[in-house]
Amino acid sequence: MKCGITIAQTMCCAVLLALYPIDAPLVHAQTTATVPSVDPHVPQGRPTPNVIVESLKRAQSHQGITAWWLGNSGFAVQMNENIVLTDPVIELARDSEPLLSEMGWRKQGPGEWLQPVWQCEQIVPLRFRLPMLAREVPKCDVVMVSHAHEDHGASKTLHVLGRQTTAHFCGPLDMKQKFLDVGIPEDRIHLGLPGHREKVAGLNIEWTYAVHGPPTYSCGFLIDQDHERVFYTGDQSTMDPHKDFPHIMDFRDIDLLIMPIPYLRGNKGPMLANSTDASFVLPSHFNTYDIPGEQPHTSWMGGNPEDWRQYMHHPDRLIRLLQGQALHIEEEQGSIITNPNPRQLREQAWPAYGKITIDGDLNDWQRARWTIKLRPRILTHWGTDTARCAVLWDEENLYIGFDVNDAEVRGTVKQRDGSTFSDDCVEVNIDPHGDRPERLEKNDYIYTLNVLNTMSDASGPGEDKTWNSEVRHAVVRRGSGYSAEMAIPWRDLGVEPRVGMRIPIDFIVGDRDLNREEGETDYYYDWAELRSPQTPVNWGEIELVGRAR
Repeated sequence: MKCGITIAQTMCCAVLLALYPIDAPLVHAQTTATVPSVDPHVPQGRPTPNVIVESLKRAQSHQGITAWWLGNSGFAVQMNENIVLTDPVIELARDSEPLLSEMGWRKQGPGEWLQPVWQCEQIVPLRFRLPMLAREVPKCDVVMVSHAHEDHGASKTLHVLGRQTTAHFCGPLDMKQKFLDVGIPEDRIHLGLPGHREKVAGLNIEWTYAVHGPPTYSCGFLIDQDHERVFYTGDQSTMDPHKDFPHIMDFRDIDLLIMPIPYLRGNKGPMLANSTDASFVLPSHFNTYDIPGEQPHTSWMGGNPEDWRQYMHHPDRLIRLLQGQALHIEEEQGSIITNPNPRQLREQAWPAYGKITIDGDLNDWQRARWTIKLRPRILTHWGTDTARCAVLWDEENLYIGFDVNDAEVRGTVKQRDGSTFSDDCVEVNIDPHGDRPERLEKNDYIYTLNVLNTMSDASGPGEDKTWNSEVRHAVVRRGSGYSAEMAIPWRDLGVEPRVGMRIPIDFIVGDRDLNREEGETDYYYDWAELRSPQTPVNWGEIELVGRAR
């Protein structure tokens, strides 16, 4: 199958249509979270399905090629009824920490962090929640592992997949011992050198050369199935593509090319894309891990996909996905499945019956669901400080309540739009139109309220403080912390509320303490547990339920 170059930002993945009504595009197709309904005007919800899991469950009815990005070099590729996982690293060090990967790093030197977490001193943080965990994979035919590094051949993920699925595991010759060590049965292990061809679980697979160590250590894979061809290069690094892998440059009729940004910088990746005339190109190996001291766009674990476009003969063929999104190819057409990350946080905002008095003491919040929990991330010395948050709404306002447990409350800023974030404070970041950009845009808003009841409000990139809202707010301090309320007018946000509206949002607590060793220090923790909180694409979301009256 040779694909055309029409990219529609729509939802046309046929395997998922059975899940949702035809008149509700998948990009908006979400269901409410399950909650105990105690109010006759609030509908009982049902669990939100993970669209990736549901798609994999329906592999027998799948048409074309769909590649879901799971992070780094991990993709769940559906080729008609077959399911392939490439270099999946999709488990956690601890279930209680959704942004700590299953990998760790040591302090001895560069590269030493590429080890199982139980062998290391620190854990590699994730920049985003994993859209699907290994334990959630409903079925899989083949797991392709390009080499043994833990960011490709992750020990915990391989163990879980080997135990939970009947998948066959493919890799270079040196992967045999690692497969055996994590419990993969020998009759499900398939090894080869570059050029080796084998039919595995109904898929025609060719092992390809990868410049990332000796041929026994690393490889890529070419899948040829029913005239559809997917080429996953593995960690392909080269100075001269024509010299280092000439037989790869001769590949033709590639429907989907998946290759790593940091190892093929400049024109090297585009040279491969141009030579193979790939219909679609998916970048990998970037924007997944938060390595201390490394910049996400320049490090060997990252890069910027846009740098490739200027060298490509067909720049529109380069498709940048976010984790949890997919490219679907069928009938010479391509479409991007743009649903939010299935593992993003979701909560409900219940209607505020009666008047909410903004006085900071939360006496009017009996109907609220205090299920939004905030806590400091691991490896901090700020003790057991925690917070909880609740959301109510009516036709005029969105109400936010904070209940903060803080053993040491400090604040000095009294001027509106001052540096309230330098005090103990609470903050609400809102994307009212649901655009979910990667960075703040003009119609995104920030409300920061410190313990002295001083408000700082801003909009858009650069936090434009010339914008002033009509938000009402109050704070009450107590011995063990403080409580805070905000009433944000819908006219501030430029939207009209309605039942079923979903609003991307993040709640943040800023904590400034006096540490004996370090002096005065500050720290923040947020609902979505983000390293970079001003990224709406990763925020949780609230849904307005019930009737506002």
